[in-house]
Amino acid sequence: LNTNMVEAMGKSLGENDRLWPFMKSGVILPPWKDKRGDSGGGFAMSGYGLGPGFSLVCVDYARILNEGAKGIVAEARKCLEDLRYDSPDAIEKRSFWE
Repeated sequence: LNTNMVEAMGKSLGENDRLWPFMKSGVILPPWKDKRGDSGGGFAMSGYGLGPGFSLVCVDYARILNEGAKGIVAEARKCLEDLRYDSPDAIEKRSFWE
């Protein structure tokens, strides 16, 4: 991981008022946490989005095999139903479960 490259990307793109909300939203992968260049990703090159291209995907194969995709989707729907909007991170949780 080239920290200088990540920091440079954060400085140049993070100062762009038009791009920063998009970078922070998670629409691109991985979502940036702050303008210092903390992309929130892992060390595997992905090539996604406006960042330096770092992301790490870890698939829980045992869970997929045991619960199946329908079980995971059902859990996400249940979490959306149970979500309370009285906490500051409720919107982020909703986006994750959607």
